[in-house]
Amino acid sequence: MSIPAVTDALSPAQASTPELLLPASGFYLADRLSDLPAPAQGQIRILLIPERCLLRLQGSLTVCSPGNILIAKSGYPIEEEDAPVPSMLLTEDFFDSLFFSQIMDCPLFYDFLRTPSAQGRLLYFDCSLASMDWAIAKILFYEAGKGIPGKKAVHAACTLLLSELHQCHQEKLLIGRSAMMTENKIGAVLTYISDHYRDITLETAAAAFHYHPAYFSAWFKKQAHITFQQQLMKIRLEQARFLLRETRLPVQTILEEVGFQEKSHFHRCFKRECKMTPLAYRKMCQADGSSLGNG
Repeated sequence: MSIPAVTDALSPAQASTPELLLPASGFYLADRLSDLPAPAQGQIRILLIPERCLLRLQGSLTVCSPGNILIAKSGYPIEEEDAPVPSMLLTEDFFDSLFFSQIMDCPLFYDFLRTPSAQGRLLYFDCSLASMDWAIAKILFYEAGKGIPGKKAVHAACTLLLSELHQCHQEKLLIGRSAMMTENKIGAVLTYISDHYRDITLETAAAAFHYHPAYFSAWFKKQAHITFQQQLMKIRLEQARFLLRETRLPVQTILEEVGFQEKSHFHRCFKRECKMTPLAYRKMCQADGSSLGNG
């Protein structure tokens, strides 16, 4: 089945006046984020990044890559900087009891949507244009472009998208770019790790939350379904990939920047995670036009 491009999901009228998608449908759609109504309490925005662009996330300029999917809770500030970003706003009416019953086995999103938060939150997924998640997201936007007639399909596609993203979140959720729910202890810990990944250790993390290291290690694995060291490595390699893709810094500088002490250790870990060397990864990004200076 041929899936239309994201921008094909919007008619010119809908793109310029998202209010044509009535609030009764539970969602709005626009071909750029700034055309959406300002999000109110309990509302969610979904952003699809079809090409390399700049977004300002909580005031910080961030380079986004093709295929990235952002899911933001009301209150989290996002601004387009250089290019329009196809976006969708889901109102509280969209999230009925049936919807929540269908995502109960996706605790990442169930907690994200249901847990009250004093601040806006963001889940940032590093997907690719060839991934299943991206194909489902395009279907979601395509059906939303029909307005109220597509409401049932929009619900089904949104449920499917969240389920797919939940299944792959260990690999694709960028903790360093996400704003986790710090009201939950595990969210606070993940945020702390992402803020201190360069020099953090199990002992310093445990001390920050007033735990004994052995207890903290066991607690973290139970909560995150991954060990502390595995999570730390994931964040460091996540940042390394970003620097390889978006800067011209030498590999030695990058490995030191993300917290590695030895070049050989960095290369082993990177190759095990990415199935290629750091330089091969940089060349691949340059070849497909997603790296700095090729977008």
